[in-house]
Amino acid sequence: MRRLLEPYRLGPLFLKNRLVFAPVTTQYADARGHVTPQLAAHYEARAHGGVGLVIVEATYVDPAGQSVAHQLAIYDDSFVPGLRELAAAVKRHGCAAAIQIYHGGRLARSSLTGQQPVAPSAIAAVGGDAPHELQQPEIDAIVRSFGEAAARAREAGFDAVELLGSHGYLIGSFISPASNIRTDAYGGGIANRARLLVEILREARRTVGRDFPVWVKINAREFGVPGGLTLDEAT
Repeated sequence: MRRLLEPYRLGPLFLKNRLVFAPVTTQYADARGHVTPQLAAHYEARAHGGVGLVIVEATYVDPAGQSVAHQLAIYDDSFVPGLRELAAAVKRHGCAAAIQIYHGGRLARSSLTGQQPVAPSAIAAVGGDAPHELQQPEIDAIVRSFGEAAARAREAGFDAVELLGSHGYLIGSFISPASNIRTDAYGGGIANRARLLVEILREARRTVGRDFPVWVKINAREFGVPGGLTLDEAT
């Protein structure tokens, strides 16, 4: 326990301790995805509680990527002022602030986005809408959207970005052989299935620079998913 309370350096990021508040969706954003006073107060309270790092919840990088109502968004510059207030609310308590960015992929809801969900392959999630199989120009645009979102996060004052590559969302669905049956450069072996993640990571790094932490959350093993990602592939 004592070690958890010791200062810790994460690359260029200095944390006052090793306690992390993990990202959990609150649905406290407004209907368009902007920060609300309730959302800012929620995260400020977590920071005031004494953790060294707060990771703000899954924040969608593309209008087609929203998976729940009242979800935080970062796909446009109009979201930056509110996100700046949110980051400042966390950091005023000596706590580092990171933000998790993602695209819902086949788990996005057309009732929220007005668009058909997108995925590596036209395989619907359980209870979900049939997705559109992404083509190369669309993939390229999504990669750019992640890079632009990472740049907005840095502009807003966040200390780091987490790429959400798990839980069946877009990046994770490309990695998983259960949802990716493509036969092009994005399908087949694990190197191809991870290609989208690598491209997004490189683009994010390009937009934020080498001194800004960017890390990835992925599944280690997909339990309850026949033919899903295995531990051997994840490692």
